[in-house]
Amino acid sequence: MRTTLDLYTDSQTDKLIRTICDKYGVTLLDVSKSTHEFIRQLEMYKFERLYYPKAENEFEMSEEEESEAVKYLKHTNLINNLQADIQQIGIGGEAENAFILFLVIASHASDNPF
Repeated sequence: MRTTLDLYTDSQTDKLIRTICDKYGVTLLDVSKSTHEFIRQLEMYKFERLYYPKAENEFEMSEEEESEAVKYLKHTNLINNLQADIQQIGIGGEAENAFILFLVIASHASDNPF
C-alpha cells in the first residue's frame, strides 16, 4: 500500500525517516542525512530545470531586430532613452528602481556586473 509523501512538510518528512529507521534498522542520523540530501538534490534539479532551461529554447533575434538593438544601445543618449522607455511602460513611481534593475540584469554577463 502506498501513500502520498510531502517532502515540504516536516511532520511527513520526520515520519518517513522514522519509518525507514524502524523498517530497515538504520540509524536515525544516517537516514536523516540521506533524506535531507535527497531533498536538496531534488531542489537543485527543480531549480536548474525551471530557471535555467536548455539552450535550445533560447530567444533568437532576426538580423533586423539585432541591428535595431545595436543602434539603440550605441545611441549617445542611451541612459535618457532607457529611462524614458521605462517610464513609458507605465511603472508608476518606481522608474528609478526599474532602471537600476535593468542595469543589473543587462550587466549580468559582463566581467564586472552592476
